[in-house]
Amino acid sequence: MTQETSLKLARALDDAGLTDLATQARNDDFHDFFSDRYATPGIALASALLEADTPAALKLRERVIAGEFDASEAESEAWADSEDGRQTLKKLIGDTPTDE
Repeated sequence: MTQETSLKLARALDDAGLTDLATQARNDDFHDFFSDRYATPGIALASALLEADTPAALKLRERVIAGEFDASEAESEAWADSEDGRQTLKKLIGDTPTDE
């Protein structure tokens, strides 16, 4: 399922004439938490926009760097509640005691 911030990014990429990157956005390839393609999706997107080297791409790159298309709090929480999120957090912080 395409995340809402990915759809917002895809629309901006389409508006900038960057249809290939918009398709990747619709696949969540540039999403902070749901990207299966890039370990650092924001950096990958900023690099791709720099490589596109059009005025629209460079303006959009500034918006990306400013965080306009970062995952929303709801998307962050959804990921943290997912199996992938729980496993990743467990690897990062280890087992934590639960309140009983």
